[in-house]
Amino acid sequence: MLLEGRKNTRTPKQFLVQICAVHDPRLVGMATVENVSSRGTRVTAWRSWEPGSQLEIKSPISGADWARGRVVYC
Repeated sequence: MLLEGRKNTRTPKQFLVQICAVHDPRLVGMATVENVSSRGTRVTAWRSWEPGSQLEIKSPISGADWARGRVVYC
């Protein structure tokens, strides 16, 4: 079987977001988001997060929620 790339298109843009733990909103950090698709995204944070942690991703400008997700690997 020959694979011909990804099934879901990804947005190659890169931008900054604020991330915080769902269980403790005081745990806050900045991160870079890239490779956004309907199935997920890559978030690179400046601090370590435990795999399985639930996070909120917010716009650093407006503070509005953008998405929720969980850490798959760190």
